[in-house]
Amino acid sequence: MKVFDATDVVVIGGGAVGCSIAYHLAKEGIDVILFERGNLASGASGRCGGMVVQLYGRELNIDKTRKRLNLTQLNTHRLLELQDKIGDFEYKQIGSFDIAVSEEEWNSLKKLVEIQHKLGDNEIELLDEKQTREIMPIFGDRTVFGSRYRPSDGNLNPFKLTYLLARAAKKHGAVICTNNKIEEIIEDNGKVIGVRSCIGKTKAKWVVNATNAWASQLTKEVEIIPVREIAMITEALPELRSCPFEARFEGEFAYGTTQTKDGNLLIGGPGLPTGEPGNYNYYDEFIRLSETKRCAEYLCGFFPSLRHVNVIRSWAGTMAFTPDGVPFIGPIPNKEGLLVVAGFADGMADAAAVGELITEYITQVKFISIPMEIFDPGRPCPKIEWPHPYVHETLHEFLAKKYNNLELANKRINQI
Repeated sequence: MKVFDATDVVVIGGGAVGCSIAYHLAKEGIDVILFERGNLASGASGRCGGMVVQLYGRELNIDKTRKRLNLTQLNTHRLLELQDKIGDFEYKQIGSFDIAVSEEEWNSLKKLVEIQHKLGDNEIELLDEKQTREIMPIFGDRTVFGSRYRPSDGNLNPFKLTYLLARAAKKHGAVICTNNKIEEIIEDNGKVIGVRSCIGKTKAKWVVNATNAWASQLTKEVEIIPVREIAMITEALPELRSCPFEARFEGEFAYGTTQTKDGNLLIGGPGLPTGEPGNYNYYDEFIRLSETKRCAEYLCGFFPSLRHVNVIRSWAGTMAFTPDGVPFIGPIPNKEGLLVVAGFADGMADAAAVGELITEYITQVKFISIPMEIFDPGRPCPKIEWPHPYVHETLHEFLAKKYNNLELANKRINQI
């Protein structure tokens, strides 16, 4: 394996975000080497559903909602442009739903849409049961009170996006080095000078840690909350008029579902705890039969007509959150040349935009697409002792209590 002595920028992480950064840098004539410890898209990018949802979850904090929307709306525009430049990664803007299956959830969605409209997010729609079923007739007899709907959301093929970005980066001169783990980011007097991989050292003016759920292992200054999720995919089916959507199942678990270009239905959600309480293994990629069964129960619960469908594959993977739910994008204080991009619970909704932002920062353009201060990795983030196996809604409620977001949001709504 070849040892690379020096480059302008080292990118660590071969997912969609890392490959996007390498592509955008190389396109600007910057020498860049991307290191990936396994294969491209072997982490979260290859284990997600490819859903492009601009505002996932049910965040009530107005400021955080605004920040996330700035990034994801830019990403939506850039994905459309990328498809023409690097090739077809099956990006389809077919809309997305956040489904309310109880009156309590329906009231919550009303409040969320009110917040988003007051922020100027006029694309988001609140649909009643009849309107929801007109777009998604597959729900059958399942109780549905209504939904939050965004027409410009959709899905893509995350493998194709990642590999097409890598191929385009290589065409512009980037070096992609897989199966080469970075052991250490090398510093000297508060300045990053390179990295040490499993085969040697590489000098660099800049190092970008784009390892998402593993970011804290190389950069202790940032706190990342790893979250273990599972997914399964069915045999190819006729088109179901099925948009990507998320919903609670049995009042507790939040799952997402989408249909691929070839017709396969993909279902994903939280995995069961592995390891001992207080020492859960969030990086366990082995999936258990009990987890696949629970995923199948969810599928049949929402789509009873699909009980006969065969499941052809299932898997587990690790996603990531930051303590406040806003991703880290930017420089680490007092570590000249070190950038971190991590905490993307839905990387497909961010990847294209993040590559652009990091390139703008490194090349020191006069005007950056979005002010990066709002994603500052050095911002105050209290220590989060996340004690439970990952459950999407529980995590959001846990973080909300830490920040008193629910109370703050209720006060702020009346002030807008």
